[in-house]
Amino acid sequence: AYEKKFVSEYLPRIGLLPIEAFVTSSGMAALTTAIVMIHRLHSSNNTVLVGKHSYFQNLELLSKSFSRVVIFDEENEREWQDLVVRERPIAVFVDTMCNVASLVVPPILEIADFLRKNINNRTYLVVDNSMLSIGFPFKKLLRYRSRKLEIVVWESLNKYYQFGLDRVTGGVVCGRSGIALELFHARMHAGTIMNDMQVAMLPTPSYKYLKLY
Repeated sequence: AYEKKFVSEYLPRIGLLPIEAFVTSSGMAALTTAIVMIHRLHSSNNTVLVGKHSYFQNLELLSKSFSRVVIFDEENEREWQDLVVRERPIAVFVDTMCNVASLVVPPILEIADFLRKNINNRTYLVVDNSMLSIGFPFKKLLRYRSRKLEIVVWESLNKYYQFGLDRVTGGVVCGRSGIALELFHARMHAGTIMNDMQVAMLPTPSYKYLKLY
């Protein structure tokens, strides 16, 4: 029930296939769920690209989860474009607003557009939106989804969705169409689901109150 309310309040509806949301026991558990999903579908020997300004725990977890991790500078357009073409990554991990002193804001939409136009293999753009919440243009990003490019967005529920009360840890990972079922299975097998007592302690999703907050 919380997941359905989260989708209806915070996420845009595009076409006939809505976005689905899956709550997890923490924000990092949401990233873990996305990683497990990729491992279940593809070999862990594939290359992944990770933005160098990503949250330090993201960098730590990702560097230990794949055999080849290439760090790129989100602000260097030529660098990440060349890496996409040369490395043919299975996934690109990036934050919408990087939790660093300079508050780097990567060009997510430009990255998604370049991936859609230049990839030949199945690729996942996995976005940590923990710092921007409803301030990020989900609808524009999801328009770049294609047969080859899948987009997964995850967040910590502690950052904004508890309206500053921070009573319980939690996270959410979102995807569309067939990938949603894969996220469901990844969460089940990884054991990253949020338990019922945690859900009961979360405020009812409300776009109105979140925007005010």
